Amino acid sequence: MRATIQVIHAARSETWRIDAYVGMQAEAAKLGSRERLERRQESLLGYTDAENDPHIEHMLSAPHAGAFPWLGRLMRERHK
Repeated sequence: MRATIQVIHAARSETWRIDAYVGMQAEAAKLGSRERLERRQESLLGYTDAENDPHIEHMLSAPHAGAFPWLGRLMRERHK
């Protein structure tokens, strides 16, 4: 098994983002990725909802989108 190392940096006044990010990663590991977690990750990185919307749409239009279960579910939900 290959170990993965993440280096996370934040300004001293923004260290709460690291705790929230680690918690979000733990939730994603248990539940699998979902749009809600993707949006939370992006907001922790400083992106707004208005910036997240095109990001999610871009991910949905990518040729490999179906390889990610949460994107596949979202694609099916939107095409109902």
